Amino acid sequence: ILLFDRVFSSEVASFYAETSDFRLNLDRECGLIGYKINGRPFTKTEWIYARRLFGNLKMGTPSARGEYLLPRIIVELMNAEGNSLTREELIEKMSLDNEFRQARLDKELKKGMKGTGDAEGLFVRKKEHFVLKPQYRDLKKRMQILIEDVCGRLFSTDPEVGYEERFKINGRWLTTSDLAFLSLVSLYMTVEKCWENRILLVGVAKDTSARDLKRQVLPVLNFVGRFKGGFTDRREDTPDTDRMILQWISLHEREHLKVPWASVEYDTAFKTIVPHLERTPGLVSGARRNQISLDRTFLKSYFQLCQASSDPKLRSNVLLYDRLMYPDFDGQPAQTVSLKHD
Repeated sequence: ILLFDRVFSSEVASFYAETSDFRLNLDRECGLIGYKINGRPFTKTEWIYARRLFGNLKMGTPSARGEYLLPRIIVELMNAEGNSLTREELIEKMSLDNEFRQARLDKELKKGMKGTGDAEGLFVRKKEHFVLKPQYRDLKKRMQILIEDVCGRLFSTDPEVGYEERFKINGRWLTTSDLAFLSLVSLYMTVEKCWENRILLVGVAKDTSARDLKRQVLPVLNFVGRFKGGFTDRREDTPDTDRMILQWISLHEREHLKVPWASVEYDTAFKTIVPHLERTPGLVSGARRNQISLDRTFLKSYFQLCQASSDPKLRSNVLLYDRLMYPDFDGQPAQTVSLKHD
């Protein structure tokens, strides 16, 4: 078991946002660009896609939708024999079962060949096959070398390693954006090692103002028939955040809710959806720019551990944990809910 003293999925989301090429001028704000890894410079294209290639094909991630479709194509090519697949093979592997999704695939394939913004194309077309360019086939290995080289100097215990040697790359100071990128890739590497070695990765936090259990999870579970009820009938008395709601329930229902207890685990992607169940059954959209965060990767739950022996009304704080999902244990049909992304 690997315990993390904060919500792991939130750390990933935060570093992912901080390193977006839409928010940064990669030439001016990123000292890592140009750093030589095994004699080959680290490029802006590698920066842009290294932060997006995160998932586990056994779990069906990254999901073949929205901003994750092109990264999923690249991951499929990285894992294919000869780093090459046809359009039909991609459709089958990603279960793109209608014309709209297949048209979106064609659009992303063109983007992947042509490039966009600061990123050049990652693959080429050879007759019916889309083939990953040789310089990107070892992208994950190059990121591992980058982390080991740069962070090895940053955290070196050798007193001979000077300040500038630690914090400068080719004469340029490391920036906060560089540190965010290194942190993000390090978290990705940690997750992959946990999958590989069957290590349970758990993040725990005391303070949270999340409201997704009340606003998103319960309405969806009501819709699919997995749960019945909510807090609408006692709206005036109900606290505002999920943690305080559960603290309140634990106090009022202490005869029925014995400690220790934990809520059902649910996908952290719920916090970024907006249900439209009354308009169209099963329809949801993204909370911001119609984007829904990576699903089938992290689960979250609330829990309470103990109460005072002298007074059962005195109970410990409700805490939050999130954990990594694992192909061997999670994602079974009975554990999943399918929703339509508007």
